[in-house]
Amino acid sequence: MDPEQILAALAEVYATCMSYRDSGRVVTRFFHQNWRPRTDVKPFTTAFIRPDRFRFEYKSRRGEDEWDRYIISAEAGEVRTWWDVRPGIEQPASLSMVGASGVSGGSSHTIPAMLMPQQIGGRRLTDLVAVASLGDEPLDGVTCYRLSGRFVPYPSDAATEERRRAEAIRVTGRPPERAEHDPLTLWIDRGTLLVRRIEQQVRFETFRTEQVTEYSPAIGVTILDDELRFDPPKQEDV
Repeated sequence: MDPEQILAALAEVYATCMSYRDSGRVVTRFFHQNWRPRTDVKPFTTAFIRPDRFRFEYKSRRGEDEWDRYIISAEAGEVRTWWDVRPGIEQPASLSMVGASGVSGGSSHTIPAMLMPQQIGGRRLTDLVAVASLGDEPLDGVTCYRLSGRFVPYPSDAATEERRRAEAIRVTGRPPERAEHDPLTLWIDRGTLLVRRIEQQVRFETFRTEQVTEYSPAIGVTILDDELRFDPPKQEDV
């Protein structure tokens, strides 16, 4: 298959599978011109039963031994979220209204948007352009297609950019840095057509990042009720 056919087949697998489970992590390394490199790790899990039972959770480290949790749950059209940083259960109108993509390193959107393309908007891996094959390679004993591609930047106007600039200055005290995204690299299991790894580098004016998202995925598996349970801590446990 050529790269476009691989992406089309990948989209079909995710959009039609009856169940899906994964666990993984987003590992981001920050390289600043004046500081030592820093690594941020965000573990995550996903569970899904078609048509509408879904749960996603990611964790971000708080201090040395504690983690903040973000939980997204959906069933029969009802969406609920919970986040340590903003305690209290919230009920967005839809999964598309859940704003966790940035803080989760993209993991709350990339695969869920493929599983539920009618419910979740935004860019998908099938929207990559200039897609090219980098050749097959093994990953953890699994032979994978490796594809390279870019996302077309979102259109913007002067007023929008000025609002973003003003907000960045308000929050951080300095204007946002220009960012240049390298093509991302997809590792796709040849046997299952499931995403196993995504790599991307971004260069800013004073630092750069290297981000790797790792997946251990499975489709057509039995998903237990415990895996889908919306289980934020009780108030007395917070």
